[in-house]
Amino acid sequence: MSTKKAISVKVTHQVCRLALSGEITIAQSSNLREEALRALAKGLPIAVDLSAVTYLDAACLQVIHSLRNTAGASVSVAGTPAQLLDDARMLGMQEVVTG
Repeated sequence: MSTKKAISVKVTHQVCRLALSGEITIAQSSNLREEALRALAKGLPIAVDLSAVTYLDAACLQVIHSLRNTAGASVSVAGTPAQLLDDARMLGMQEVVTG
């Protein structure tokens, strides 16, 4: 079993970066939500990095969607793998994982 964290957070004086990696499933959705709420509380722009994600289930897509709805333009999403973009498009949620 890997000890690498599926969700890592790095805060600088300019941005709070949430980097996701591997398979992000419903098992990590509550942790993702908690990290997103902590990031929001810092009052910094939030950058969500999906470049190392191999799978992101609908529960976690919903967390990112909620984060973007709450924080608006201060949340950016980058590095979305093509397969994840295709999956999100099938769910009608491609705007959640782009820009």
